[in-house]
Amino acid sequence: MQRKIISREKFAKIIKKYKWAPVKLPREHCPTIFKNIPKEKIVIVAASGDFTEPIEEVLHEQNISGVVGGIDVVRWDKNDVKIGKPFNKDHYIVLETESDDILIIEGPLKDNEHWLSEIPVRLEKAKILEFNGENEY
Repeated sequence: MQRKIISREKFAKIIKKYKWAPVKLPREHCPTIFKNIPKEKIVIVAASGDFTEPIEEVLHEQNISGVVGGIDVVRWDKNDVKIGKPFNKDHYIVLETESDDILIIEGPLKDNEHWLSEIPVRLEKAKILEFNGENEY
């Protein structure tokens, strides 16, 4: 599992309008930790969150507190087509820190939606977030 940082300000631009409703991120506006995934493999990168009240998430029977967001990366995996599950979803959690400026992105975490036969409806129907010409991460 990787642990990376993202500025609170940058993540706020993603979640400020939609809170916990997922939004699709155009490739040029994805956090830099996802830039190494080949473009042809990425189907959707979606994020959601809220700073108002951090939540607790349970993953692999472990309670994780201080969660202010999540990022799902859905990838196409040609090797899994033969088993009828061509989509792989990796889940990342965004955690608050003691710093007012920095958040931690932890993952990839495999949840119960890792191997998928189709893209989850909530992600497929998510709005595409527009950045109005702002710089990428």
